[in-house]
Amino acid sequence: MGVLTDFFRGTSAAMRERFYRGALIGPEDGPWIHDLPEELVARLASISEAEADDVAKRWCDIERADIATIENEGVREHMLAGSPLAHWRTLLGALATFARATLAEGRRMHMWVSL
Repeated sequence: MGVLTDFFRGTSAAMRERFYRGALIGPEDGPWIHDLPEELVARLASISEAEADDVAKRWCDIERADIATIENEGVREHMLAGSPLAHWRTLLGALATFARATLAEGRRMHMWVSL
């Protein structure tokens, strides 16, 4: 979620407010479905290769730092092994492709969040 906020640089306060306002659907303890603002979807759809590489690197670093805090060594090592930079770049590329299709079809994009 933190890396997504990188897309908010230079965007309107209204967009940031809309994104952080809460879930469309979901009980108090989750899972939740959030409606992604059209500006964010458009930003994902237009991301350049150079930007995608940079964002994927930061996303990977954030996730790996979070994984490093896991106390169980076996779990931690397993998760670190499954979290190479290429994995995050592939995910970001898939999100960008999905965002382009979403815009082309005039649809909305949503995010499922669970604990």
